[in-house]
Amino acid sequence: MNFDAFEQGFVQLGVSIGNAIGGAIAAVIGFIGQVGHYIHDATLALINMF
Repeated sequence: MNFDAFEQGFVQLGVSIGNAIGGAIAAVIGFIGQVGHYIHDATLALINMF
């Protein structure tokens, strides 16, 4: 068994998983930012009503 090839494949797998997790985290952060923006706008609208 060629351990170099195995190791390289393992590293690539790790990078792929890391990229997927990073992308998911970025998407979640972006979504939270968007929700926060809407909540902020709604809060300002409510404050302006009073």
